Order: sequence, then C-alpha cells, then structure tokens
Amino acid sequence: MSLLKRGSTGEAVRKLQEILGLDVDGIYGPGTEAAVKEHQQGEHLTADGIAGADTLASLGLWNHITLQEGSKGLTVKKLQAALGLAEDGAFGPGTKKAVMAFQKEKGIPADGIVGPATLHHLNLFT
Repeated sequence: MSLLKRGSTGEAVRKLQEILGLDVDGIYGPGTEAAVKEHQQGEHLTADGIAGADTLASLGLWNHITLQEGSKGLTVKKLQAALGLAEDGAFGPGTKKAVMAFQKEKGIPADGIVGPATLHHLNLFT
C-alpha cells in the first residue's frame, strides 16, 4: 500500500514536500510529518502524519497510490463506488475480485492491485 512516513525517501517524498510548500530534500522528516498532520486536519482526515492513500489523494498525488487487499479508507470507498460495489471502505476479497475483472476487461495485468493505470482507467482522479 502507498505509505509515506518518517524515514521515507525518494521522488514521492519530493513531490509531497513540493505540494505542501516545504523545502524539498526528499527525506520525510519531522517537518514533513508536521506539515502532513496540518494538511490532514484541514481535510478532516486522521491526523497521524502518515501520508497514506487518502492523504495522497487529497493532495492530488494519485499516481503514487496503490490499493490492495487490506487497504481501508475513503479512497477505497471511491474505488468501490466506481466498480459498482457496496462502499464499506475495506478492500477485501470481493473488491479484489471486482478489480481483477475490471483490469482484465481493460487489458491491464489482472493482479487485483490498484495502481496508477487502474486508477486512470477508472477515472477516479483525472
């Protein structure tokens, strides 16, 4: 699952820092964590300082989101709605089965993992 937290490094952290208006160094340290918490509070998300799928989606970083069995939250609810499923926000076996059928229909590798290609075909964040 997409998850950026203290200690994470790389391009996704750089993009996160850029969007939050921080100095960009690609290292998820205390300043990034504090800015993420502030953003989460403003978006009425759980303010834990961890940038998971819901936080990344709220920042427009959908191309860094990966959802799979065990994922939970608002982004999973949006996925379920787009697939015509009951929206419980928990990515379980039924959601995985529906994702795999959708992926097969669209010619995407049918692995049941929702990454940028699947999100794009679902038109969730475009």
